[in-house]
Amino acid sequence: MSKDFWQEPYKKDQLAKNSQENKQIEHDELQKDLQFLLESPQGKRFIKALFQSTHVFESMPIGNKEWYAWHEGRRSIGLMLYHRVLALGINYLMPLQGED
Repeated sequence: MSKDFWQEPYKKDQLAKNSQENKQIEHDELQKDLQFLLESPQGKRFIKALFQSTHVFESMPIGNKEWYAWHEGRRSIGLMLYHRVLALGINYLMPLQGED
């Protein structure tokens, strides 16, 4: 046992707090990066292509369970991106949902 054993709970709490702060900073940086990307025509095309390749805006027919699980896994990546874009605001999302 260390001689400063009474400080251990504080250290654990501080580590958890720092970890949470780091996650928030990372989240905020990713949102800013995504916003930067969506403000360019090239970025919009790229994100829209990701949405199309992950079939975010399509219904998923249920076939066999392995096929369904594979497609839902792929779609979940697109949905994560969709929610990140939606968090930026509807003005960023609307141009991505329309047809070219």
